[in-house]
Amino acid sequence: MIEVVGLRHDYGNAPVLQIDHWTLARGAVCCVTGPSGSGKTTFLDMLCALRRPTAGTVSVGGVSLAALGERQADRWRGQTVGVVSQVPHLFEWLSALENVEMSSTMARVPASRARALALLDQQGIVHLADQRADRLSVGQRQRVAVARALLLQPPLVVADEPTANLDDLACDDVLEALMKASTEGGTTIVLSSHDDRVKQRIDRRLHLTATVASRGTRRT
Repeated sequence: MIEVVGLRHDYGNAPVLQIDHWTLARGAVCCVTGPSGSGKTTFLDMLCALRRPTAGTVSVGGVSLAALGERQADRWRGQTVGVVSQVPHLFEWLSALENVEMSSTMARVPASRARALALLDQQGIVHLADQRADRLSVGQRQRVAVARALLLQPPLVVADEPTANLDDLACDDVLEALMKASTEGGTTIVLSSHDDRVKQRIDRRLHLTATVASRGTRRT
């Protein structure tokens, strides 16, 4: 599903991210770990075609991301990747349900409202479906973002610290939703985390150091 070859990213003249070769199979779940400044968010951005590496290639589902123009990348991302950022980017004036459905609107792909509600229910917040986003707590907003990322059953979900602001129950809800997408829908999941609750559930790792990226503690 994912293949990274000769990847390097520099800030100025300093290489901050380097991965010689790393692969991840379809439907697998991998946790990207490492201290702050090790390039975790940068790497996830590259998997979403939001950032180009200084050198090397990133391929997802046989598509070389460097070959995509800006509009092509936007279209590819909308139809292929469910993205969960560290800070949930919701439309403040829309309800929780409408925010989940925006995944469908932006990708120009029809989606079932029943599925959107089921995902909110899975996150334990279906009772907030009609609540405006600006009235939701940080944790509730993050769970809306997770539901939105899963709505279209994308081939790939990329999540940056998805459980950082969640209590134990909400953390379990998020992880269960991601694992279900992997096992039942064949979605490949790549997430970064400092959270021990996440690390205990996911044994596949790609560990990045503060200077350059390792090749990962496990080849997947």
